[in-house]
Amino acid sequence: MSLTDRGNWSPAQVFVRGNPDNRGETFEREWLSFLGGGKFPEGKSPRLSLAEKIADPANPLTSRVMVNRVWGWHFGTALSDPGDFGVQQPDPALRPLMDWLALRFTEGGGSLKNLHRLILTSKAFRLSADGPEENEAIDEANTLFWKWHRRRADFEAMRDRLLATAGTLEDAPLGGRSLSLEKGEADKRRSLYAFVDRFALSNTFVSFDLPHPDHHSPKRVETTVPQQALYFLNGPLVLRQAARLAADPAFTGLADGKAKLDWLYERIYQRPPSDDESRDALDWIQHANPADFQPRLSGMWEIRHAPDTGGLPGDANPFPIFSDNTWKTGPDISKAPIPWLNASAGGGHPAAGHDL
Repeated sequence: MSLTDRGNWSPAQVFVRGNPDNRGETFEREWLSFLGGGKFPEGKSPRLSLAEKIADPANPLTSRVMVNRVWGWHFGTALSDPGDFGVQQPDPALRPLMDWLALRFTEGGGSLKNLHRLILTSKAFRLSADGPEENEAIDEANTLFWKWHRRRADFEAMRDRLLATAGTLEDAPLGGRSLSLEKGEADKRRSLYAFVDRFALSNTFVSFDLPHPDHHSPKRVETTVPQQALYFLNGPLVLRQAARLAADPAFTGLADGKAKLDWLYERIYQRPPSDDESRDALDWIQHANPADFQPRLSGMWEIRHAPDTGGLPGDANPFPIFSDNTWKTGPDISKAPIPWLNASAGGGHPAAGHDL
């Protein structure tokens, strides 16, 4: 997608108190002093002129902002605050590194591919997270990047790893339409192709700190909330991938529980289980009740009904039918044994002529 100017540029006007509907005097466009000052060129698109100023190799700010963002993306910590390059910010601890990266980025014609290659093949990127202990006393916060920054994966990376581990992720060509993550059809595509509704952001995205697309977000805020743990316990995506993994012929063809446990650990963690992990897992499997793991085709929740006679909860009767995400006593609620009695996740209806 690209923008095209209409060609007839209206004169600039002052917006009184910032209100575009309350316009003041007309003025001639001029550059801000930090962009060199002077007047805009005549007969040329103001937007194009601004874009050329921003991308000008002589502009020292653009290249530094870009390399700082890319560095922060790969290391989890930027060289400087990615949202504020103002004079009130402290000078970066590795200012010479930022300047050198910015120079290489500019000399490379602004190629992001070359910048990624330069960072990913650097010694700093290949360092272990377990560095020399004597360095801890000098730089405990690792501001000089003398060891690898441990950081947690974002939601998109976690989701892609789930799909890849279960063997669901397709090696599909790049491009294609966006897909809603709430639907199973999206299980084959990377999170890059997730559909983002600007007016109703998915609850999954909100739970995992995806910034709202209407807001300026120089870096992603990380939170730890119960919804994240519940997603990995009960989320449909996780359950689908677990079922896919358990149905793998390489897994089902193994003879005993220990072999299956070893296979799962190698597949998911790329390592064998420790002795304690093996003992705990096998003990849990041995004492587990298989009936607890049978899928309930009627739904994941259940409601009962009972006469309003002050009876005990055990006197309640189960609804015999669950369809259309609703519990009821017959296929047609108007002609059911107990007419109109139904219950769903969004509400329900009392029985007609019955004290229930």
